Amino acid sequence: MEDIKLSKKGKLYSFTTVRYQPPLPWRGPEPFKPYNAALVELPEGIRFLAMLTDCDPNTLKLDMDVELVIEKQFVDAEGNDVMTYKFKPIWKNA
Repeated sequence: MEDIKLSKKGKLYSFTTVRYQPPLPWRGPEPFKPYNAALVELPEGIRFLAMLTDCDPNTLKLDMDVELVIEKQFVDAEGNDVMTYKFKPIWKNA
């Protein structure tokens, strides 16, 4: 095995809006709010699932540029912020 650095930017390969709370072990904000999920493709050819942030699903387009961000997912029972990775669109000037 070897460590490989992956790009922080990629392309939106596919996406959907998750409107129903996933089953356990899902942990997220309470009460549940729908969120956008995506299949993101990195330049290295790897595709993986991630949540999207800072976007309206009506503005998303396949193959648009996205970038990695780290955000709070929820607060645990001890009051600690639990962080996760997400991607957000990179809006280009028209």
